[in-house]
Amino acid sequence: CADAWTRDLDRALALMGSRDARLAATAAGLMVISLTEADVWLRRELAERCLSLLQRPEAFEGAHDGVGRVARESLADEISAVLGLDEVMALVRAPSPAAQALGGELLGRRPEAAKVLGPDQILAMAMHDVAAVRRAAMGLLKADLDALRGDPSPLFALADGEWDDTRAFVFDLLRDEIDVGALGIHGVIALCDATRPEVQSFGREMALKHFHRLDPQDLIQRLAQHPAPPMRRFAMDLVAGHLKEGFVALAKLEGFFRRALLDLRPSRAEKRRVMEFLLTRGLRDERQAEVAAKVLGEVARTRCATDTDAALEALVKLQLAFPDVESPLSLGGAP
Repeated sequence: CADAWTRDLDRALALMGSRDARLAATAAGLMVISLTEADVWLRRELAERCLSLLQRPEAFEGAHDGVGRVARESLADEISAVLGLDEVMALVRAPSPAAQALGGELLGRRPEAAKVLGPDQILAMAMHDVAAVRRAAMGLLKADLDALRGDPSPLFALADGEWDDTRAFVFDLLRDEIDVGALGIHGVIALCDATRPEVQSFGREMALKHFHRLDPQDLIQRLAQHPAPPMRRFAMDLVAGHLKEGFVALAKLEGFFRRALLDLRPSRAEKRRVMEFLLTRGLRDERQAEVAAKVLGEVARTRCATDTDAALEALVKLQLAFPDVESPLSLGGAP
């Protein structure tokens, strides 16, 4: 009987607004199909009535869901034609999720709105609970890329938000449209300092991509202070491959080496790698040996047999090479 009731708007709206969610969803789906062959007058009248309902509070939770779906999927052109930007934004701010979703759909059709709304409103929309509103905000942000190229800092806040779709959008922009490397080390560190692991991972990706444009020693010093274990492992990769030669560069990272070796829950491979690096650098000259012996000496005093044995072995090699270096052991005694 769909051919009959889909032409009877009172009945159609009653079915789409039913308290029975399954009935409302089925009626909305049938109406979407029916409207593909409906005449322009029926579409316009239904658009006006759907809009009127969506602009009012819901009679019960979910009352707008069916009507909202039809408005978004079949009648957006008709509704957009009669609404100004203020009215569209009123839908975005409406309490009904269905009205918000329609507002987002309509806003996404108006790229010129970016100049009117301003960055603060658009950023707030990009973190909205309703996906359609977030999609509209993404479209507006992409329509004004020049502003983001001049100041991409708002994207860093979005990347650290709770929505995966917004985060993926930000990552795509920073990979393909906005030159993170032009921001220098501050842009890369802003990503690495995010709270979410996936953003930190993206920060590491950007650090490697733009490494040739950054100061390696500055990058290492900053990342060495990061508390997250994955970032510490990444910092160690950079230390092993790019740390400047000499005592000064090594001494600046003494705290980093100590944290890596005395952390209660690092991997054994990570500890071993740090000890091997300290031994390698310590064997190059006496001053670097002093730094290595100081850190390894603290490990040798711990109660972890595996770590203690490895630290003692490294200390013996350092003291054989440089007998005057202060160490918690002597060649004839015990630690």
